[in-house]
Amino acid sequence: MIKKCLSVLILSWAALVPAGLQADHLQPDYENVNLISCSFDLRPGESRTIHIPEGWRHVRKVYLTANSFYGDSTLQVYANDDEKGRIYVPKTDPYFVVNINETARAIVIRNTWGNGTARIARLRAELSTFIGEPIGQPIGEPGFTPVEPIHFPALNEAARFARGGITLIDRLRPFADPATEYITFLLPIKQVAGRTLALANAHGAGSLKVREALQALAQQIQFANDYIESSLKKEASFELAVELLSLKDKIKRWLD
Repeated sequence: MIKKCLSVLILSWAALVPAGLQADHLQPDYENVNLISCSFDLRPGESRTIHIPEGWRHVRKVYLTANSFYGDSTLQVYANDDEKGRIYVPKTDPYFVVNINETARAIVIRNTWGNGTARIARLRAELSTFIGEPIGQPIGEPGFTPVEPIHFPALNEAARFARGGITLIDRLRPFADPATEYITFLLPIKQVAGRTLALANAHGAGSLKVREALQALAQQIQFANDYIESSLKKEASFELAVELLSLKDKIKRWLD
């Protein structure tokens, strides 16, 4: 009788705890999604943008099957204008895995080297079930680099946002599990913030590329919302979690 009551008590307690918090460390849910319905070819110098279904989602890995004809070729895989992998494609039909580990709205594949035409037969991705809410206005096509003047305002808000994100992640790191929470939620924020800072310093806050980088930064923070919410429940990390949420909202307001 005691064992039965104890089991009921444990089950009742588990039902009251949110699913994401029952484990020792937060881990997002992912699903495998086919990104293309038919094969496509990329001749030397060509690229293809493949949009993520339903907008901004965290992409853990991309799996593709490709072969090359008329010679060998090399494919580069990009997310948020950052090269995530470089693949040598022979004439056979091999299977490739590219780690992305970033929230993105599209994957860009480019045939950058060789005289062969690459045929991508299958392409799928591990995508988070989390779907980011729209932040700011849509900014061009991923992978497209507009020609624009460089303008440096006296106050570079974009650089300030990015630098603030890097500082917050460094301060939050001691409170995160290094093998799960830091790698999944915090490190991607720091990486995107670092690229944003470099772009802001080089192009100024008014650049379209900088605005797109800020969108990616806000989306990456949004993806980490479950981790941030759990940090709000810990006294040691409470203030830092509040600052990270505030940073996302400041970026959103600035982009709007």
